[in-house]
Amino acid sequence: MVIWGYERIKAKLSEELAPKIQAIPEARRISPKPNVAVPVVEALRYLGGDDSLRGLYVNLLASAMDVETAYRAHPSFAEIIKQLTSDEAKILQVLSRNGSIPLLSIHLYTRLRGLRRITGWFSSDSYSYQRGVECFSDVGEQAGCECVELTPNYLDNLARLGLIEKRHEISFTDAQVYADLEAHESIHEYMASHQRADVQPRIERYSAGLTSLGKQFIEACVVDGAGEAQPE
Repeated sequence: MVIWGYERIKAKLSEELAPKIQAIPEARRISPKPNVAVPVVEALRYLGGDDSLRGLYVNLLASAMDVETAYRAHPSFAEIIKQLTSDEAKILQVLSRNGSIPLLSIHLYTRLRGLRRITGWFSSDSYSYQRGVECFSDVGEQAGCECVELTPNYLDNLARLGLIEKRHEISFTDAQVYADLEAHESIHEYMASHQRADVQPRIERYSAGLTSLGKQFIEACVVDGAGEAQPE
């Protein structure tokens, strides 16, 4: 019952793909390569009912049918879309506009009892290190994700697929973007609950951004021919 038949796929593609093809000048229209089109049609059997993911497939086909954009329609993109959730597709829409996002992590340093304290901080052998909050971002809220609490997992998956990379050595020069994140209710509550005499939370500011492959994916699957992200 949840698997679409080819007639339904054909009808939906006729409805959603046709306007994009009509926007392509006739002299530029080409047949999509089978290694792009066939995996797309096959994937729509299982994911056609998901509007966000179907939109990515339709844009990919449209890109493959324009001689000026066909080079962007990499055969691997159909498989990448199969490994995305609807929420991750929404995050990609935000990244199509921003390119990069600020991230925060919180590391907890706990003083070990009975060891000597040195000026201002603990010596290297007198504290234990613990990961606290990892890869915190409000991009899930910006994107309107259904499961905002899974945003770090979504970013991990996008990085696994090679679409984004976490850049621990690069941070935004505008400190206000991090101030806004640090003022977030969940961060404020976490810091307050772990602020003790023997524990010092340390915040790491860094960023995540699109890779070269991610930019190509955005151009082929997320942004339509008019240069705008597909509707959410």
